[in-house]
Parts: sequence; C-alpha cells; structure tokens
Amino acid sequence: MKGELMEERLRQYFRNKGFYVVRGIKFIYDSFDITDVDLWLYNKTSDITRERIIVDIKNKKTPQAIERIFWTRGLLTALRVNSCMVATSEKRESIRNFGKLNGVTVLDGNFLNTLPLTIDRLTDEEFVNLFAINEADQLSVEWVKRYELFKTNLLAIDFSNLNRLLTDLKELFEQSIVNPLRKESTNRFIYCTVSYILICFDFLLKDLLTLEEIDRKNRISEGLKFGNLGRSGIERTLDVAIRISKQSMNVRSNFLKLYESLSVDILSEFFSKQNNSDKIFEQAIKFDALAYSKQFLAPSKIDPELKGILSVFLDYHGVERNSFF
Repeated sequence: MKGELMEERLRQYFRNKGFYVVRGIKFIYDSFDITDVDLWLYNKTSDITRERIIVDIKNKKTPQAIERIFWTRGLLTALRVNSCMVATSEKRESIRNFGKLNGVTVLDGNFLNTLPLTIDRLTDEEFVNLFAINEADQLSVEWVKRYELFKTNLLAIDFSNLNRLLTDLKELFEQSIVNPLRKESTNRFIYCTVSYILICFDFLLKDLLTLEEIDRKNRISEGLKFGNLGRSGIERTLDVAIRISKQSMNVRSNFLKLYESLSVDILSEFFSKQNNSDKIFEQAIKFDALAYSKQFLAPSKIDPELKGILSVFLDYHGVERNSFF
C-alpha cells in the first residue's frame, strides 16, 4: 500500500493547488497496455490555454530515479502533454539537477516527506471497491473495466472519446434508477463520469473561444454527431467504403442522414454559451469531489448549479429528471 498511499498524498497535494487530478490511467496503444500514468494533472491556465502534466511516482528503496527521468520524458512525447514530473524517495541534489537538464521536474524525498499522511477523501481503491461487489458479479467486473477505460479516454481528448463517455453515461443514469442496491455507487460513478465529460468539453472548447456563438454551436454539433473525423472525414470514409464494396451511392446518403439525425442541440446549445463554458473546469472539480467524498451526497441534495448540469445530460439522453432525482 506504500506506493498507492504516496500517489494519493500527491494527488491530494495537487488538488489543493487547484489542479484536476486523475490517478492510475492506463496508456493503451493499439490494444496493448503500454504503462500506467501515476498522476494526470489538468489545469485551466487561461481562457485559451490548458496545461496537462504527467507525474511518475516511485516510492521505493531503490527508486532508479535516473531511469524514471528518461522514461517519463519519453512518455511526455508519446502523450503530447505539456510537462512531466518524477516523484522519488531519492534526496540527492544531482538527481534534481539531472531532471532539470532534461526538462523533468523532480519531487525528491525531502519534498515528499512534507506531505500530510492522512487522505481527506476516498482513495482510488476504496472508490472501485464501492461498485466492485465481487468477481463473480459480471456487472461489477464490467464497471471496473469501464472505469479504467473512462480514465484512458483523458489521455487523448477528442470528440470521439467524448461521445463514448456520453453514451455510457446514459446507461449509468438508467442503472441508478432501476437498481436501488447500487444507487450510491452508481451515482458516484455518474459524478466521476460527468467530471470527465466536463474536462473533455473544457479542453475542446478552448479552441473555439474566438468563434461567434452560432459557429461554436455548429462546431460542437458536428463533433457530437460525426466524432473526431468531422463530417468531411466521415464522407471520405464512406466514399472509400462505397468504392471497395461497390454499393449504391444511396448507402452513402443513408449513412449521412443517420449521422445528421442525431439530436445534439441540447448539448451544443448549452456548451456554446460562453457563460456556461467558462464554469465547466470548476464544475468538473466539484463533481470529482462529490464522487470521492467520504460522505456521499445524493443528486437531489447537491448544489443547484451541479444539479443543473446533470439535468442537461438527463434531458440530452431523454431520461426523466424526476425519476433520477
């Protein structure tokens, strides 16, 4: 537990500094588990800029700090984040200097020893245990897998990954309504998932800030309907598929109509308004706090502003508000 506790202590430290923090994200490439990102930090540094930082944590007797600096620097490149840190029990000044020379911030043993020992909220392990009832329960196994996958989506934020999160959120809403035995764990999972969704929106909307509201709405609508490829990308994909399969062009037209028919106005309307998008980073942090709070708060009792966010997603998925709250 020693390594996990240090990760939680650092998570708490960065949360208290205003970061949105996720622990233990699996980096997957082409179905291969490459490594785990111990901490992923996200911050809104200005209206048009965001900061993403990865932290590698090794709290061992032989932490191999030099190797971790090389490894983490390479991971920074692979994930295209802004900066990286290595937290190590090493206390030698030469380690910090080597990290600085290679663009890696080193949090050494002297710093780690100043961190509080107590954690003020649920750990990642405690959170998972709330909905992982037993290994024989297929739903428990599935939820643990989804939780890990949801976190992985944050390593490559785009509209396609956002849409996956939105799709799974509907099932969580439905589970909360029909399965009272899992109500607390499901609602905590909903809070967590909504926080991820809001972080995705926050990251994507920063590039649309200079557009007029109607143009922002159209861009959001396109992303929610067509994913990361956009309409033009989907059209090119369909053109290739039609040529290979020698299908009628009517097939292409029908597919495009299917995409266009998706009703996304509720979300595109809401998030295109700047007075709404300005708040979503702070709201993501609040939903994250609700998810991991030691004292559970039911959706009906949370802050009205956050209830409003849940209501937007409930309306989007056609779920009755009264049934959920």
